Amino acid sequence: MDKKAYQYEKIINGLKSRRAIKEKHLRADSKQLEQLSKQIRYYSARRANLLTERYRQIARQLFAEYELIAIEKLDAKEMRKKNQKGSGATNRGKNRKLAKIKPYEIALLLEQMADREGKTLLKVDSYKTSQVEFGTQYQKVVSVNGCLSTLEN
Repeated sequence: MDKKAYQYEKIINGLKSRRAIKEKHLRADSKQLEQLSKQIRYYSARRANLLTERYRQIARQLFAEYELIAIEKLDAKEMRKKNQKGSGATNRGKNRKLAKIKPYEIALLLEQMADREGKTLLKVDSYKTSQVEFGTQYQKVVSVNGCLSTLEN
């Protein structure tokens, strides 16, 4: 994450803790609580815009350098599956980080840019992506004059 995004995150966390303290003593429709919530929304939007712009830069760099990009199919549900060994705090932390970095957003930007620029984006199933077993079937994607075909071995 960008340095500026970390600064925004620090500001947001400070505002949230102040709001949590004030919620105990003030009514729900208090002006102070409304103001804190408004500031939290403002900095959250700034942070989200900053990250989206950074993801766009990454996508532009990738497609400027490569004709074909292969990425893992990102399934947020699988990524957020409860860790049986980890504690509840571990799972909350993992879910919070996934919500902040939004891995699906960069995949969506890559897909849109591939369509717009006529480049190839290949989404690979996450099952055993880093392992090659004896007798493993794989598909090779070949692009000839804009036509895609698959070859199986």
